[in-house]
Amino acid sequence: MRITVSVVHHCQLLHINLLSAGEYCRSVLYNSATDELFFPAGALVIALAAGNSSTAAEAAAQGADKSSKQHQERRQRFFIGHSAFVSCMALGGKGMLLATGQEGKQPLIRLWDCSKQGASRCLAILCGE
Repeated sequence: MRITVSVVHHCQLLHINLLSAGEYCRSVLYNSATDELFFPAGALVIALAAGNSSTAAEAAAQGADKSSKQHQERRQRFFIGHSAFVSCMALGGKGMLLATGQEGKQPLIRLWDCSKQGASRCLAILCGE
């Protein structure tokens, strides 16, 4: 059995995304439909533009000014509504729905519209006992 390995001699690092999500650092989701990273930060969820979309690559290739490219890469959306730390998340609906759950004696699960047109709108709230 012969294994062939190709070597890339030249690579360029475009950017690095860093975050601190506390004790729930395993709860980071990538949504390819919106090109965003979702992570909890206390009682809210942040969606951070990953900058991997074709529009970002096309803008760089066309020589767009540096400030507009940086602005696009730093874009964030906030999902606000939980009353305790967000401890779990899941994506569904082909990346258009986000479910978030909080910890505590009266936990809530919120279902969000996470499409870019949805403006981080809460669609439903489920209460647990």
